[in-house]
Formats: sequence, structure tokens, C-alpha cells
Amino acid sequence: MAPCAGSELSDPGLRSDISLSLFSHLAERMGFGHAHIAVEKESSGRPAVAAGDERWGASITHTRGMIACAVKRNGAIGIDMELTDRTEHPALRKRLLSAGDDPDLIDRFGTIQLWTIKEAVLKLYGTGLRIPMKNVILATGTQGQFRYASTDALVEAHVRELNAIVYSGRINAFRIALAWEVS
Repeated sequence: MAPCAGSELSDPGLRSDISLSLFSHLAERMGFGHAHIAVEKESSGRPAVAAGDERWGASITHTRGMIACAVKRNGAIGIDMELTDRTEHPALRKRLLSAGDDPDLIDRFGTIQLWTIKEAVLKLYGTGLRIPMKNVILATGTQGQFRYASTDALVEAHVRELNAIVYSGRINAFRIALAWEVS
């Protein structure tokens, strides 16, 4: 994660430079030293990172004042982040919910947490918001156990043939969700 001014986030070139810097930092932390890092787009529009001879799944998110990136060595990843005090339209929650969503999760999660979870899954799937969030179905945590502690949660999510695990947590004033595929 990196703080950004509003003008940096609205300028695609600056946003791209910041993302590349974050991906380079992640590559160094993952043991690649100062390997050449390139951010590419897959045919779906989802980002990927090339580091040396490896290609990683990647995801980028930004909201007012902050940008975050995630990488995964083997396979895709999805990340989303929103301010916890974001103003929400009353109809937003209805747009998010699916008839298949676990009612226990829906009762426990606020709208912003549901949004970040479902958007992270759609980024993992490769479509982003090009398909409705109602297509993402939330279930209790892995192996039937719902894991919930304070504002953090580990839940299962399904969209079409994709099965994912999603970590949802809070960092300062931001709600963040990270999704990865499971077989």
C-alpha cells in the first residue's frame, strides 16, 4: 500500500508509475533483488507482472488517498480497497446481494466490506465490474467453518466455475479484501 494525492490517482501515468514502484518493491521482498519488472495486461485487462523469467498474477486497487498492489507467483489474485467511511447510496447493498449468499455473512458484514470482497473476487475472475456483483456468491469459511475475528474474515466465494478464498480486513481507515483461487 502507498499513500497518494488525489491528483496522482486521477493521472493514469502517475498511477501506473506508483504501481510499478510497488510491484518492484514486492519483487525485491520476494527475493528477486533488482530484477527487471514489467507490468503487462492480459487479454481480459487483468494486470500481470513479469519479473526475470517468471510471470505473476497481479492486482491493483486505488481509492481516495491510497493505492495497493498484490502479486501471486502461481496463479491470479484479486485485491480491492475502499475507505470505511465512504458514502454509500441506499440501493448499493441490494445491488451486491445474491440469493445464494450465506445469510450469516450478510448479517455480519457492512456494505463496504461486502463490496470489497465481491470486487476482489471479480478482479480475480478477470472481469472486474464488467459482470454484476450478484454473480459472486459468498459462503462460510473454508471447510464449512466461518472464520471471523473483529473486523477480519476469511470466507469462500464462488463466481461461475471459480472457487475462491477471500481475506477481508481493515487497515487504518481502509477496508481491504484479497482473493485467491482454490481448486
